[in-house]
Amino acid sequence: MKIVLLFFLLTFLNAQTVTITGEVIQKETGVPLRGVNIRWGMTGTATDREGQFSLSGNLSDSLIVSHIGYKTVHLLSIKSPITIRLTPIVLESPVIEVEAVRAIEGITPVTFSTLTPEEIRLHYSVQDVPMVLATEPGVYAYSESGNGTGYSYVSIRGFDQSRISVMIDNVPLNDNESFQVYWVDHGDILAQAEDVQIQRGLGLGIIGSSSFGGSINLRTGVRTDEEKTTLTLGGGSYNTTKTRFQYSSGKRFGEKNAFGVRVSQVESAGYRKYHDSFQRTGFLGYDRYGDRWTHR
Repeated sequence: MKIVLLFFLLTFLNAQTVTITGEVIQKETGVPLRGVNIRWGMTGTATDREGQFSLSGNLSDSLIVSHIGYKTVHLLSIKSPITIRLTPIVLESPVIEVEAVRAIEGITPVTFSTLTPEEIRLHYSVQDVPMVLATEPGVYAYSESGNGTGYSYVSIRGFDQSRISVMIDNVPLNDNESFQVYWVDHGDILAQAEDVQIQRGLGLGIIGSSSFGGSINLRTGVRTDEEKTTLTLGGGSYNTTKTRFQYSSGKRFGEKNAFGVRVSQVESAGYRKYHDSFQRTGFLGYDRYGDRWTHR
């Protein structure tokens, strides 16, 4: 009988409800913290402007103090009044890339379309970039050679490329004086493209007056999931040939490093006389991923 009474007495003492008061301050500066969440068993509250709080609960429950940007504190032994010191911590977030010239569907008030890698593989063989972009609405292209290689030109909604902002990885390609773009200098660049975004009309171009008709932003890619080496050989009409060697390091050099290289040669006699072309180009890319930054 005495054991049963002792058990009920201990249970009553452990379940008794008390009220405590206290304050929450920053550990390093001693500044009171406002809006700190305090939970004691089934009840909870938050600190006021001076960091003060008052809360009722059971002594058998632990006191949990939490606030964004600070380490959560768990207290088992509580005496009123109490001063709780919170230690600041660094909040880590996923990698955020800011690209001010790329439009987002449903958010950016710009008419645009994006050529995906699948669409590029479907339409691209040896022709210059403008000939592939002509598959998009409002885009027209032609080449001097007649078969899409060599000197090619693109227009958007009737504006020629001197009024179109053209970029590769956000780097302007328009000539400083004439604002023209010489696609012949970038043969086989689509082999390295992740995607191509075309904005029609005034958009997010950064070249000034040349972006009046629209903008074209080609984004290249270096990083791949697996290491791979490819050799591509091709031929077609009008003595057209293509040779390409491409290597991607994948994860050979670790999770934080990615390396890619490409060497291409495109040659064609052209559909028209005296309009043959010979393009020999290369690409070298390296990505370094740090904890807080990325170098490309």
